[in-house]
Amino acid sequence: MDWASVVPNVITGVVGLAGIGGSLVSAKMAGKSEDERSKLAEKRRIYANCLGSLNLGFYAASIVRTHGKRRSKEYAAAVLEANRARIVAANAINEVRLTGSPELGILAGKVLMTVLRILEEGSTREFSKALAELTFAMRVDLGEPVTRNQSHSDEHQGPGGT
Repeated sequence: MDWASVVPNVITGVVGLAGIGGSLVSAKMAGKSEDERSKLAEKRRIYANCLGSLNLGFYAASIVRTHGKRRSKEYAAAVLEANRARIVAANAINEVRLTGSPELGILAGKVLMTVLRILEEGSTREFSKALAELTFAMRVDLGEPVTRNQSHSDEHQGPGGT
């Protein structure tokens, strides 16, 4: 047996196997990275939907609260719209509970409870604070930059951030 001709072939074979192994590991890591990006994008969509739904619930409850004629068709329509908005918000919160931490689900539920209290008490300050805390926690969960004063906003900006 001529070792001079066997050794280079063995080395070439080992290098080839190492290259194949490296490619497989690289592909697996790339797949995991893409999966993580996809999950983060879905979580971001769910959180944004939840915040938007809670804002619409707030807006609808505020309209009912400030409506003067309780026995009018307009009042009945406003109540119906507020009920629909609460259902949409509750469904959005359930998505947060399925994808986010238990703490986020609890915070989101607290925001919805403040929406329900608007109809009874008319206070929007509690909603604003709870929404700011939820937004802060969601941003932290998503790895977004935050400042401490973002979690203590006392002013609600209304639907669409205005």
